Amino acid sequence: MSSVTRTSSGVTASTPVLAARLAARGRESEADIRERLGRASFDLPPGTRATVVANDGAVEDGVARLLADIL
Repeated sequence: MSSVTRTSSGVTASTPVLAARLAARGRESEADIRERLGRASFDLPPGTRATVVANDGAVEDGVARLLADIL
């Protein structure tokens, strides 16, 4: 039986940046934001090779990092 390696790219930001972005939207309470941040991380299936692209700065920088990863 052969094994399959999955490849994945994930785009995320640090917890403080995510919290600030969610708060700036003004659509969720502080408790809702804490709950949402608690669900933000997850485990990938076994055999998955993942690259995480940090999106803590300008949108253009995050896009450039993602494109560099997938091209």
